[in-house]
Amino acid sequence: MGTLAELKGYALALGLCVVAVPIAIHYDIPSSCFLLAAMLSCLFGGRKPSILAVIVLAIAFSFFVLPPKHYLGIAPESLVRFIAFVGAMLLATELIHAKRRSDLARLEREKEFRMMAETCPDCILIIDASQTIQFANPATAAIFGYSVEEVLSKSPSFLIEDLDLAQEPVGEFTARTKQGGVIDLDATCGRFGDKTTVFLRNITDRKHAERELAHSEETLRLTLDTIPVMAYTRSADGNVDYADRHASEYFGNTRQELRAGAWIESLHPEERDFILRRIHESSAAEQGYVMEYRRKGFDGVYRWFQTRVEPLKDSEGRLIRWYGILIDIDDRRRMEDMLRQTEAKLSRAAQMATAAELSASIVHEISQPIAAMVTNGQACVRWLNASPPNLANGVMAAERIVRDGKDAREIIKGLRTLFKRSAPQKIALSLREIADEVVLLKRSQLQREGASLDMLIPSELPTILGDRTQIQQVLLNLVSNALDAVRANADRPKALTVRSTASNGSVMVEVTDNGEGLADADRVFETFYTTKGDGMGMGLSISKSIIEAHGGRLWALNAKPCGAIFSFSLPCTDASVN
Repeated sequence: MGTLAELKGYALALGLCVVAVPIAIHYDIPSSCFLLAAMLSCLFGGRKPSILAVIVLAIAFSFFVLPPKHYLGIAPESLVRFIAFVGAMLLATELIHAKRRSDLARLEREKEFRMMAETCPDCILIIDASQTIQFANPATAAIFGYSVEEVLSKSPSFLIEDLDLAQEPVGEFTARTKQGGVIDLDATCGRFGDKTTVFLRNITDRKHAERELAHSEETLRLTLDTIPVMAYTRSADGNVDYADRHASEYFGNTRQELRAGAWIESLHPEERDFILRRIHESSAAEQGYVMEYRRKGFDGVYRWFQTRVEPLKDSEGRLIRWYGILIDIDDRRRMEDMLRQTEAKLSRAAQMATAAELSASIVHEISQPIAAMVTNGQACVRWLNASPPNLANGVMAAERIVRDGKDAREIIKGLRTLFKRSAPQKIALSLREIADEVVLLKRSQLQREGASLDMLIPSELPTILGDRTQIQQVLLNLVSNALDAVRANADRPKALTVRSTASNGSVMVEVTDNGEGLADADRVFETFYTTKGDGMGMGLSISKSIIEAHGGRLWALNAKPCGAIFSFSLPCTDASVN
């Protein structure tokens, strides 16, 4: 079933046929009248209704016009006339249909163009040969502030002063709105016949954004060229795509040369393979890194740099770019080396000061076994010169001489280690033996001060791994400080305790005194901090460095009701101890 328009077309065709037949018979003009009816059917009804009209009129022509009349058949002598008549009607209707279809297509294109022009956000102008605006779409008012009626019949220069249609303007222009504002436009021109179509796009926001971006990029460039570091970026595949002015000046290469790989040649030969391998590994894992290594400047001198590199990823985790900075730390490295040397010298000075302080005690300790050796030697001589010789007593006297000689040797050995400057040698050590040596060195001073020292160190403690001299220096320093702390005790005994325990794979040693305690337990390990009038403020700082170098920890706190506790822990050689 056809649409309502088709039904109206068929009704029109049949109506024209009904009207045309009596008129044609009455005025005897069948050909003209029937042809006109067919053409009108095609013009106003369409192709299909016109074919219906041609069929009806052909039957009427054969019945009313062709001899024999009032007969539906077609005589042979009338066949040519019938075919010519029908062909004429078909030809006429086809021509009208083609013209009608062309007009409809043109109207449809004009409708589509008008719809596009009215909805297009860009300004569309059609200018005739006399250089006046014939058409302007509604976007003109939105962009320029003028109504369409105000623009029509005006010259294009009314909107854009610099617009020259003779040059087919293409590019960016500046114009003023009706309100006096300045806008940026992008113009595109096209010609058809004697008319010109101009498309104008408002790019004010885009140009503003471009200016802001250019300003931001210039600010960023000036910032990178001003801050005292070298900044660079690498693409996702690892190639350098930017290096700031500092990098170019330091390496003596242009930015293009640095992007081409000249930065690799600046790496120190001893470190180059390691650095490139580390960069490759970090790039493959897409993780940032921090490294310190040497680079050669344009003057051929290598300096230490620290590089920090971080990846930039998008919202989906894909790598976009690498950002890195190079910080010159050569002066810092040199200062650190100087500080380490200074610390070593101060440590040596502290050892010498400790040794000097103990010299008197050590002389006394050595004189006792030597005096005993002399006494036992004289007794041995008397026993052997007796008549008869008393061999048993002589042997006993000789054994006492050997014992006293060993005691003297151990004391001298402990003194030599304090003065001897040698590289640390970490071996398995017994804390009980080290504590016994320290007590031996401090025995005379403890007696002179009237102080007691309790040793609560079990002999079955696990061994530790460390340098004997350094651990002995730490314990000796802690005992000396504890002895100094109790020296002012007037209303209570001067008591010191050295206690040691093992747990969780480490050995802990505590040196406790019952003195006045610590005024500031958090500062006692600071370099040059001291509460003694003649103190250097180095002993505890050096002791802390020694313990931490051995993988341990040294700390201090106040004891209750009085005194202080200095503790340090060191890992056991057997980590399974618990």
